[in-house]
Amino acid sequence: MQNKFDFFFKRQSIVQLHSIRFFIVIVTFFTIISSCGIRYNPVETFEGQDKKRHEKAEAYLKSKYPDKEYSSLAFGTTIVYKPPSFNTLDSLYAVKKEYIDNDELRELKTSGVEEMIEAYRPKAQEDLDQVEYEFEHIYYLAKNDSIEVNHDFFVFNYKDSIITYTPFYNYSIPSNKKEVHNSYLFEFHFTTDRDLYISQREKDFLSYFKAREEELIREPELDSFINHTLKLMTLANRINSIDFKLLSQHISLKFIKNISNDAIIESFGTLIALEDSNNNVIGYERTIKWSEKDKIYETTITFNQYLELDNMKTITKES
Repeated sequence: MQNKFDFFFKRQSIVQLHSIRFFIVIVTFFTIISSCGIRYNPVETFEGQDKKRHEKAEAYLKSKYPDKEYSSLAFGTTIVYKPPSFNTLDSLYAVKKEYIDNDELRELKTSGVEEMIEAYRPKAQEDLDQVEYEFEHIYYLAKNDSIEVNHDFFVFNYKDSIITYTPFYNYSIPSNKKEVHNSYLFEFHFTTDRDLYISQREKDFLSYFKAREEELIREPELDSFINHTLKLMTLANRINSIDFKLLSQHISLKFIKNISNDAIIESFGTLIALEDSNNNVIGYERTIKWSEKDKIYETTITFNQYLELDNMKTITKES
């Protein structure tokens, strides 16, 4: 029987790259020729333009939330939305680049490509105001003992002015979970305090839980799930393991101690995987035998597939 934890879905970034570098050359060209009276403008890189947009997004949020402590965490890959006229120019620049890369300058001169580029430039310049840049921004808003983790989207125009700001989703964590949350978000090694690269099993663990995070976006259960995940990671650090058998054993012990602090564990039982009709793991079950004074008890704990508590039932056994 395979544990569902063996099957992971590598989280894909919400933001995917759709921009073409040739487009940046075009925009830079228009910027230069529109600067009347200026003979030279240094060509700004795509990364430099992106950095400016990121800084404007950060400044916008700092002014929007003056009563909270803003901390920038990450930016997604920028998507460039272009009108159809730019697609034609992109294709022409791609052909021109191929000629140049192959050192076929004579063929380029006789191909008519450069003349076609000149012919299509005016239409592209007319449509420049339809160019938009979109990216996701992840950031903290801290106040008192709580941190709100936000995933929002910004859209900029070709002049690098904000067109729209769209809150996507957020959740709250205790401020003392900030460090472990950084490990969760950026996929750092977390099962020990040593400065090591993250292992593949740790990556798989995080991918498994992040897939569930995506399913819970804008759902009321998201906050509790994220905080449960961070507690699991904290426990994994304490016991130096992400094995579900060991994790569930320590969680079960805590539940028993909540019933009776004087409980003596007789046996933990085996962690049993619960499956649906398609053999997919939908949860786990463990029965713990324990005693207190002259009485013996059995507590059956049922978890979902992420080791969240589903049910717990205790019965008294004969001594």
